[in-house]
Amino acid sequence: AAVYHQLATQYYLLHKIPEALNEIELGLRDFEKNEHLLLQKAIIQSRGGQISGAEETLLQLLSINPSNILARNEIGILYREWATIKQGKEKEDKYTEAEKWLKSLAEESNILARNEIGILYREWATIKQGKEKEDKYTEAEKWLKPLAEEKHIYARNEIGILYREWATIKQGKEK
Repeated sequence: AAVYHQLATQYYLLHKIPEALNEIELGLRDFEKNEHLLLQKAIIQSRGGQISGAEETLLQLLSINPSNILARNEIGILYREWATIKQGKEKEDKYTEAEKWLKSLAEESNILARNEIGILYREWATIKQGKEKEDKYTEAEKWLKPLAEEKHIYARNEIGILYREWATIKQGKEK
């Protein structure tokens, strides 16, 4: 399984998505329920624009191992990113689905999920108005600020983005 995984990774790094997925499929013929291959397949599908395929693969992986932390984080990210191309209720539904996956993992103190849920709330705030917008920004801060204070480099960047966006809506108020 490791050989297929490595070959797929190399093809992916060379931006050869079809070849990368082919290697994964070859590996999955021999190692049908290999979690590493399934996760890699989902990541490649997602980054290659095959969002519904990535969702299907992640749900398959999570049916094999519901506690797989990387898969739980990745599906939350997938839904958050999927929301960016949706409109109206579909956008809200994808954000809600992302929250379902990321919040439970973040509450287990998973550092990556804590950062991702902060990003989710920051992005979600951009489609809200008034108090709902403020609430999403506040929720983002709740997750990102402690990480930033722990010197988590990605959270420091994200909280900077959050405060910059938040300040633009507070023009004339309390910046």
